[in-house]
Amino acid sequence: MFRKPTQIERLYIDFDCFFASVEQQLQPQLRGYPVGVLPFMSKYSCVIAPSREAKCYGIKTGMRVKEVLQLCPDIKFVPARHDAYVRLHQQIYQIIEDCIHIDQACSIDEVVCTLLGNERNQITELAQQIRKTLMNSIGPYITCSMGFAANRLLAKIAADIDKPEGTVVWNPDNFSNKLFTLELQDIPGIGRGMSQRLEIAGIKNTKALWQLPMDSMRKIWGSVEGERFWYSLHGYAIEPVSTSRCMFGHSRILTPENRVPEKARLCARLLTVKAARRLRRANFLASGFSLSLRFENKTKWSNDINFAAVADDHTFLTALTKLWQQAMQDYEKCRDRNKKRIKHVSVSIHCLTTLADRQADLFTNQTQPSYEQQKWNQLALIMDEIVKRYGSKAVSLGIWEEPPGGYAGAKIAFGRIPNLADF
Repeated sequence: MFRKPTQIERLYIDFDCFFASVEQQLQPQLRGYPVGVLPFMSKYSCVIAPSREAKCYGIKTGMRVKEVLQLCPDIKFVPARHDAYVRLHQQIYQIIEDCIHIDQACSIDEVVCTLLGNERNQITELAQQIRKTLMNSIGPYITCSMGFAANRLLAKIAADIDKPEGTVVWNPDNFSNKLFTLELQDIPGIGRGMSQRLEIAGIKNTKALWQLPMDSMRKIWGSVEGERFWYSLHGYAIEPVSTSRCMFGHSRILTPENRVPEKARLCARLLTVKAARRLRRANFLASGFSLSLRFENKTKWSNDINFAAVADDHTFLTALTKLWQQAMQDYEKCRDRNKKRIKHVSVSIHCLTTLADRQADLFTNQTQPSYEQQKWNQLALIMDEIVKRYGSKAVSLGIWEEPPGGYAGAKIAFGRIPNLADF
């Protein structure tokens, strides 16, 4: 049975315009100006993080460069530096940890904490301490908004209400009326698809959502997650369901000059090596590999291949070669290849097993790696040590040549923070 707290128990910290704020902190010439962070410098790119000054012009995440320039001709564009953002995240994490224990880093710019003992009675002092420590240790341009509430969901909602640099406190006994002032889309977990389901069910505002019976919410969600959402929305203490890793993958949108097969294949190759290195650092093996391509005309191609569980670059690159040959056979059949250029490349290493599981398999009849595959695996481990010491480009199978746009490096994804070794 879920418990309903009578005191504030969660603090959610959400950093304001994080990528852009980091750039302004690290590059003084950007301070005070509207800034747009791009995945790569190109007139065909889009903004992945606008600064607070840029937001004043109506610039939002996802806007194309051309559209942004129409709203703000003087905006300063900078390419994303994911390694810098991860380094700042690690520093910030430790600073907050010195003030209050962090339960989880929800993303690169969001953390959730549990308030214990006297912390529940010193909310204002705690918020001031965190902000002062961040300013003194990092600088004034890395700011955050905070939400205090009974559980994680409500604290996250509260943190979004008064950005930037806001502190919103929702007491467990009187937060519902404040919740009713929000739009449905302001609630985490209610995106476009869920909004359509709620619309069909006649739910058009947060008050109607609040009044919805638990069994109805479970029916709309189509799973037990609807029931869990009901409890969270009504202030019950509920923890997120733990998940297990099922794959290692990378994907990239290619710059226009790199959308021809030869350069797209180079991208896929580097992404494969990056994913394989992550796999080994996490002590996993894999027996499946997938390649997916998306073209400019919005068509897609994907396929996968299976083999005995391994972790070496050679096996994965061999699988990539086989799948790429299949993809190019279909590509050659396209009458007008200029209208079917490769826009997006994605690779996935899946069907995971741990090294401990592999040791257990030695006593079964399951297919084991060949002697040659074991040699390739040993070579991969030796190469990893060289890369760890001298950098990602120190040694590789074949030529390592990162194409323009830097899309071979790691990037920050929703819910995943890369390790610095990924860069």
